[in-house]
Amino acid sequence: MKTSEWAELIGNNVRQRRRRQIITRQDLADRCGVDRSYITKIEAGERIPSIGVMIELAEHLYMKDWRDLLYDGKRIESGGL
Repeated sequence: MKTSEWAELIGNNVRQRRRRQIITRQDLADRCGVDRSYITKIEAGERIPSIGVMIELAEHLYMKDWRDLLYDGKRIESGGL
């Protein structure tokens, strides 16, 4: 997967999860200790957050694991890697 595809995937997952929980970008940014514009850029696929920020995002979006931000909804078949 290209870097731009990872950025888009993470951004889509953050945006969908945030909207489902009716959290504003500003609220999420405040909870994660980042600027609102950074959340906007993540959601737009313009930035890939650090692992530390992904951990914060996952925690404040009530996700079990930060790696779920990397999930594209497709099941990985055994032997597919």
